[in-house]
Amino acid sequence: MPALIGRASQNLDRKRPDLAIEDSNRAIALDPKAGEAYFWRGQAKYTMGDGDGADADLGKAIELDPSSADAYRIRGSYRERAGKRDDAVADYRRALELDPFSREARDAYRAASGDTADSVVKPVAPAVDGWEVFRSASGQYTAVNERYAKVPVLLEVPSNGTAEIQEWTPLKESLSGIGLLRYRSGEKQEYVAIIDLSRGQVVSIEPYIAGAAKSKWAWTQNAVTVTDPDGLASYYELRKAAEARAPLARRDDNPFSFFSGRGRGRSGPGLFGWLFQ
Repeated sequence: MPALIGRASQNLDRKRPDLAIEDSNRAIALDPKAGEAYFWRGQAKYTMGDGDGADADLGKAIELDPSSADAYRIRGSYRERAGKRDDAVADYRRALELDPFSREARDAYRAASGDTADSVVKPVAPAVDGWEVFRSASGQYTAVNERYAKVPVLLEVPSNGTAEIQEWTPLKESLSGIGLLRYRSGEKQEYVAIIDLSRGQVVSIEPYIAGAAKSKWAWTQNAVTVTDPDGLASYYELRKAAEARAPLARRDDNPFSFFSGRGRGRSGPGLFGWLFQ
């Protein structure tokens, strides 16, 4: 069944909506609750001029998977073309709530409503050194910073927890380009995201405080070993030996400011104010 759905999407890309509908029909026959099959069939029907059928199928896809931001966005685009502006705006808004970082949903909502996306999704707490945390409708917390727009950080948060940035620490010298984003989740639980800004990726998210216990961080010129509060050690080579030419200013287990509890900073306009202007 997944193969049929995959082929339906490929046939749609190949501009063969007739074959996409055939594959989707077969997938639905095998599993009437296959929301993705309705998703692709709806788009194929629209391509073939069946707007009502497309709306019905995308509605069924949303019924089966209410978290599908793409289904809301695409249905909104079809409704907008049909002159149903209010319905389209409602769909775009829901798509944004489900996926605050979708450029397509953001642009569509702004064009259809004349409003900016930051009226829909707002940070859950004040910014810290430019870092803001947003919560999607599905419950995922993501930290973003307009200065590092290509590196959104999907935060690890315990069930029913929240996330609040505590401190941002860019490293220097041989570890320049590495940053440490510390955030709190719950009263006595903190994490640190190790971010490689030069490569645009999150290396790891490590527990920092769990109750009364703290992790231990042992640094070298090009790597760190983190021993978490449970005593489990993880090693991360952040730079190749050839890259780590300059010595660190200090050599001890905790050479960076957040380990000493430095105060938090503030930033200017949030990410959405910057992206959606």
